[in-house]
Amino acid sequence: MEGWDTATKLLILTNVLMNEEKTLDDIEVEGITSIKVSDIREAAEKGQKYKLVGKTIRKEDKLEMSVRLEKINPDNPLYGVDGKNKAVRYTSDTLGDLTIIGGASGVTPAAASILRDLINIYMGCKFV
Repeated sequence: MEGWDTATKLLILTNVLMNEEKTLDDIEVEGITSIKVSDIREAAEKGQKYKLVGKTIRKEDKLEMSVRLEKINPDNPLYGVDGKNKAVRYTSDTLGDLTIIGGASGVTPAAASILRDLINIYMGCKFV
């Protein structure tokens, strides 16, 4: 509701893919609790949807990181991401836009992820 799950995922992706050492304090986070039903209706009348979007943008030597509600048009690849699915959109000067959609969450995938993390922690500690 407050955007922290999205912020955490954004932080991991930013640190791994961009070789950074950012923290949650580096992200401007706004959740979905301020949106009104009238806002949703107004967007729907225009064919738009609100989505909670996490973004990292490199501007010169500085990174801007944010999580906030955005109105998405039907031509945006994130428009059709609903339910438990997630999406990552990567834009670069050489590749253009690349969007990956999927990875529906649920009890079994969450448990598998936790188990994988525990195994990785154990394996890492074992060789230290």
